[in-house]
Amino acid sequence: MYTKYFTHSEIKELIAYHESPIGKKVIEKQPLILADSMQMGKEFGEKLGKKVYQQMLEEKGEEEETEEEEENK
Repeated sequence: MYTKYFTHSEIKELIAYHESPIGKKVIEKQPLILADSMQMGKEFGEKLGKKVYQQMLEEKGEEEETEEEEENK
């Protein structure tokens, strides 16, 4: 699969990188980084969802007020 995207020389460099101390640390920390990223995305999505929901409620309230005003004319 990697040969589809990388040359043989690049694959050798990737192997050397992953065998280096920093490469090993990246591999070790990657799941933690991913978990943090997912949590941040979840929190962002929840905040955005609440904002959108509140905005929809406000717009619906404005529409209902406009409809009531039209009916009372």
